[in-house]
Order: sequence, then structure tokens, then C-alpha cells
Amino acid sequence: MMTTMVVCASDFQLGGRRDGNITVTVSGQIDATDGASLRSLIAIAQSQALKIAVLSLNSPGGSVVGGADLAITVRKAGIITTVDDANLCASACFMVFAAGMSRHTSPNARIGVHSVIAADDGETRLAKSVTVDMARLLADFGVPTSILGRLVTARPDAMAWLTADELRSMTYRSTPGAGQNGYAQDLAPDIASTMPMRTAVTSTEVQQARGLVSKAQSMLRASRPNEALPLLKKAVELNPVDADTVANYGEALFQTNQFAAAKDVLALAIRLNPKRSAAHATLAQTLAALGDVEWAKESLVSYYQLANHKDVIREQLLRWRSDVSSSPNLKRASDLAIRSLDIG
Repeated sequence: MMTTMVVCASDFQLGGRRDGNITVTVSGQIDATDGASLRSLIAIAQSQALKIAVLSLNSPGGSVVGGADLAITVRKAGIITTVDDANLCASACFMVFAAGMSRHTSPNARIGVHSVIAADDGETRLAKSVTVDMARLLADFGVPTSILGRLVTARPDAMAWLTADELRSMTYRSTPGAGQNGYAQDLAPDIASTMPMRTAVTSTEVQQARGLVSKAQSMLRASRPNEALPLLKKAVELNPVDADTVANYGEALFQTNQFAAAKDVLALAIRLNPKRSAAHATLAQTLAALGDVEWAKESLVSYYQLANHKDVIREQLLRWRSDVSSSPNLKRASDLAIRSLDIG
């Protein structure tokens, strides 16, 4: 059975995408409890009739057991895996990437493999045995034999980075169903984390999250988003599928110029409550900052269409189009929205 070293837990963040899919971004070192963390998020989403469709990875690796447990959870749930932008997925993270029902990478993503290293003893006999376990699990997920060969032969202290051709063989390959060869199913009970799983948000957690959001909103109104951010992050951990909590967290991320994170969080808030007009406005400004003018325009159109006082929103769009303080992208998105709506 697989063994592992102890590392810090990953950060799990629910988010949304333009197509309405719900995502989970996993960043940082993989921990032995991460499979249970993902299963909790899946259960909480299901309690609200929501499905997590995509897992976005940015991890240098970590616990082999945690990576295997997380990978089997991903495959069982039928989740797509991605390594976006210039992100990294190496070592134990590769198992999670390989488990995706389909796999996608950006041109600048880095994905690496190597054999297993024990915590203090280097490449011991036990570590070599664990490497074989990992290779069998990856074979069960349909990883090409050429990549398995690189994993087994790469020494623990020397990462083998996959080439463009090898990544294409991963991302365009038809993958088998969970446990086609039975190995994943046999391994799952031995490595599953015993950490208690959350199946829904409790009434106590709802109240705690609301209290944190209330305090954070006062800070946002006082232009103190850096102070609001940790409160809202904790509130989202307590109640990750509440539109009001998520929208306020997205607002704080926007106000602290964390635009990439704000985009995912605000897209989730809109997925949870499509009629939340203010979230569309903040998302539009976030997208403009990121250079996505077309999606920003769509968000501004929704902002106007959902507004109760359309004359006020029309004036705001006109100001954004002409104000010298507006960025070129926000000016362009506002102009496109005004033309699309035929209001100016």
C-alpha cells in the first residue's frame, strides 16, 4: 500500500467559468486529507443541485497517498482536469491531472513526473514499490506507456518534464472509465482519508458566515478591502455555495487587484444567483482588467438588463465609456454594451 510524507494541505477554491461550469482550483502542496476535502465540496454542491465539472491544478506535488486519493475521487466524480495559464502540476499532482475524464493544458503549463522519494531515506525499496503502485494507477487512468516509462525511470530528485507531444498524447487521448482494470477500485479503500466529510452546510455555519460577511461589508464600504478579505475567505470556507457570501468575496478580491481569482469567484456568484446585477458589474470591470473585452461586454449587458433603474445604469455605462479614468478595455467594453443595447 502507498505511503507518504507529511506536507501542508492544499487550498481548495470553488469558482465559475464563462460557460456556467463550476470549478475547483487546487493550489499548493497536496495533503493526505485532500481527497476528503474534494469529496466534501462535491457533496455540498450536490446538496444545492450543483455539479463540480472542472478541477484546475497548480501544485508542485506532495503526499503520494493524498494525490492518489484525490485522483480516484476526481475519476469517480467524472471531473475534467486542467492546468491553466502558466501553472505547474508535478509529482503527486500528475496523478490528479491524469484522472480527469478529459485533460486540458495551456501552452505555458508545466507538467512533470518522477519516481517516488521517501521522506528521509531517498529511493528506498519501499519508495520503489510505491512508484510501481503509482504507475499501475496511472495505467488504469489510461496514461500512455511512454509517459509511464519516464515516470519509473526518472530519479526522485530529477523531474522529467513532459514534452509538447507527450502532453498532446494526454490531452487528446480517449481515457477509460473509472477502474477499467480494477486497480483504482482495489486501491481506493486502502488510501481514502479518514477525515470526516461535510455533506451540507449546517445552520450554525450559515450564521457564522453571515456574521463574517456583515463585518466585511463595513470594511469594504470604508475602502478597507485588505481587512475584509480574510473574513470573507473564512465565510466562503464555511458556506461555499451562498451567492451573497461568494459575491462579497469576489468584490474584495477585485478591490485588492486579484483579478484572476476575482473572475472565478464572481462567475460562481453569478452561477449561484444569475440575477445578482452588481456581481455582473464587478465581473465586467474584472474582465476588463484582464483584457477579456468580449466577456466584459456581455457582463455589462446583463448588468443593464437586470437593473431595476436602467436609466442609472445607462448613465454609468456612458461615464465608463468616456471617463478619462476608465481603462481602454473598460471603455471599449462599455461602448460595445451600449451599442448592443442600443441605448446611446
